[in-house]
Amino acid sequence: LSSPNEEIRTQAAWALGNIAGDNRKNRDTVLAAGALPALIQAAEGSFNDPSKIETIRNVTKAISNLCWPLPELAVIRPALAVLAHSLLSEDLEIVSDACWVIGQISDGPEQYIRAIIEIDSKVVPRLLELMGHRSMKIVKQAMKAIGNILCVTEGLIELIVGPISS
Repeated sequence: LSSPNEEIRTQAAWALGNIAGDNRKNRDTVLAAGALPALIQAAEGSFNDPSKIETIRNVTKAISNLCWPLPELAVIRPALAVLAHSLLSEDLEIVSDACWVIGQISDGPEQYIRAIIEIDSKVVPRLLELMGHRSMKIVKQAMKAIGNILCVTEGLIELIVGPISS
């Protein structure tokens, strides 16, 4: 993932994502090997370069595989900013993978939902926007995430929309 060669970074992200996606043991091994920080770094260096779209696709898919089934929040918290940024992509595959994993994470305990909301104030508005997307796959995933986010305590809803009057 730290190679100066873009194609090697892309293939490394793809390979790590596939290994992590096979089962929980593999996912935990990939996480323990320090792949998540390396994937985050690869993403941050690629987001603003349209020629690196394949790297972002593979990194987003790999991160989604590392985030499910849900590991401890402290493990995946650093990846939430990459997922929030991925939601803003124009690429359907990237947006689809980001929506899917945000939907999965938001199906967890309240602290996971709070982390999603706090990492970037644009996540909930973007998910709401994606509910009107032309791709039904993205619409369904965005709706799942929004539904999960809204099934939380009033205090967390106030964090999203502001104070609620009676």
